[in-house]
Amino acid sequence: MKKLLLILPLLSLASCAPLLSTLQGTAATLTTDGISVLFANPGPQTAEEVSVVLYGPVTVTGVTCIPFSRSWICPINDVPAGKGFRLQFTGNLNNASASFYTASSGNRPLYVQLK
Repeated sequence: MKKLLLILPLLSLASCAPLLSTLQGTAATLTTDGISVLFANPGPQTAEEVSVVLYGPVTVTGVTCIPFSRSWICPINDVPAGKGFRLQFTGNLNNASASFYTASSGNRPLYVQLK
């Protein structure tokens, strides 16, 4: 339930995510190579309770995702500093965003947008 509540503001703030990630000072990134989306966490802290939202007519493989409107919400748990997590998909990805917490962010979620 906490993850679903985390996603609702994520959906409404998706267009602001590039500005938010700059203002928040997070080094995490979200990129795509056309067949997968990579959440990379260079550190220095673990990204906790990471959720990635994929927008568009896509199907995600290898991870249990939740359909929500015209998107998929994919909870991927924690990503340690210096690590990443790859979500493989098929279809046409329109956009993607991720939300997560760090020890220093407390209960304030951090956001990144697909680059």
